[in-house]
Amino acid sequence: MSYAAPENEGDRLLTVILDGENAWEWYSQDEDGKQFLNSLYTKLSKLFKTKEVITVTLTEYLEGNPGRGIPAHPPATLPELDWLWPGSWINANYDTWIGEREENEAWDYLRIARADLEESGLPRPDYNKKPAKQGTKAWFAEQAWEAMFAAEGSDWFWWYGTDQSAPAGDRPFDIAFITHLNHIYDFAAKAGAKMPKRRFDPIIKTEASLERAQRGTMAQSKDDMVRVVFQCDAREDYVRRGIYIAGNLEALGNWTPNTVKMHDDGFSGDDAAGDGIWSLEIQVPVGTRIEYKYTNSGPAGEWDPGQEFPQRNRTYMVEKGSGPRVVLSDRFGKY
Repeated sequence: MSYAAPENEGDRLLTVILDGENAWEWYSQDEDGKQFLNSLYTKLSKLFKTKEVITVTLTEYLEGNPGRGIPAHPPATLPELDWLWPGSWINANYDTWIGEREENEAWDYLRIARADLEESGLPRPDYNKKPAKQGTKAWFAEQAWEAMFAAEGSDWFWWYGTDQSAPAGDRPFDIAFITHLNHIYDFAAKAGAKMPKRRFDPIIKTEASLERAQRGTMAQSKDDMVRVVFQCDAREDYVRRGIYIAGNLEALGNWTPNTVKMHDDGFSGDDAAGDGIWSLEIQVPVGTRIEYKYTNSGPAGEWDPGQEFPQRNRTYMVEKGSGPRVVLSDRFGKY
């Protein structure tokens, strides 16, 4: 928002960022905060008409928008700010959104899609005009940009990587993000734009997707497979029905908790029956990134109660040279 300052002062830019979704559950008498948001924007619209508060995007403030009476503020004319330490409300840094392989790959996808759309010549939607008629080329052009805007939401990158995990796994978010990106190209093509024939593949790789990728090329030899043994020490915990494992592979339940039970009976890689160390042995192709965690009993498909830690996953990369058998020894609830 740009504040109309007195004549002897320059304009002031105030950045207002609302992280609305964390408040949804607290609106006891206002579903999804719709009344609050409607009141907020109604008030801002009135203040815009009187020029007391002028709502702008950052680009509008810098480049100006004559149609809305907003003057330009070229960066070279603005006072230099003191250095501000980058940070966020979680971990005081940006590592929830950047840095891990999945997150970086998602940012690369987004950069490519944005560049393709910008170079296509499709104009950005003018939301001051009436929407185009559905099914027309102009409408498909608007939808291409809407898909781009949807893909640019930061929460897709929140879920990628191992630092944050959704109760039902991160793959649904991956599928939704990729769908938005591919829709950009589908809609742009229907709008008559010249766009590369590009399709983005899912970023989160599962055991099944690895098998599909290998199918039709060459069968995996035994040398390409590694036996991975998961061992969870739960001797200091009261175990109700058993220790379960959930992870990003089909053999680990594709992130469906309390469906893959581990062994404390001397089978499937378990060394000694009844010793409180629960085990499971699976075969995994070389090059697979494993993400997993344990639960102590609980209903099938539900994380609570019993999840060892909700905000992070364990990880292991199966690399060449790992040997024919790898043992991952963990302590329940200890990372």
